[in-house]
Amino acid sequence: MRSFSPQHTFMSAISANDDGLAMHTPDYKAIELTLHSTGSYDGTVHFQASNATTKPDFTAARSAANPWFYTDAIALNSIDADVVGGTGLAFAGTDKIGSAYEVNLNGAHWVNIITSGRTAGSITVTGRAYNEG
Repeated sequence: MRSFSPQHTFMSAISANDDGLAMHTPDYKAIELTLHSTGSYDGTVHFQASNATTKPDFTAARSAANPWFYTDAIALNSIDADVVGGTGLAFAGTDKIGSAYEVNLNGAHWVNIITSGRTAGSITVTGRAYNEG
């Protein structure tokens, strides 16, 4: 049986480019993320992670002192495609309600969501980390 973390809100109805609220995940195997966009959202969502024990600055350049990376995400529903980390999930004036993705943490201590290129609409991203029991 899976054991879940409390639900975490990375961003809520964000209508600008945003760096999200990172989640500390050292004790979890994976995280399930849910995305809701409204207002013909146009922008790109990136999934980020870090193995650092101290939260990195996900908006700053990656370096030895600020280690983070873009991570892939697996689509959990048949209408969405898997997401390649560096490419991100692009929205082109299309709204998605309840799009679900899984990010395998593989020891990552931090997970974050960041948006870029936003020109319209808003997006909410929530998630729950889990372990197999």
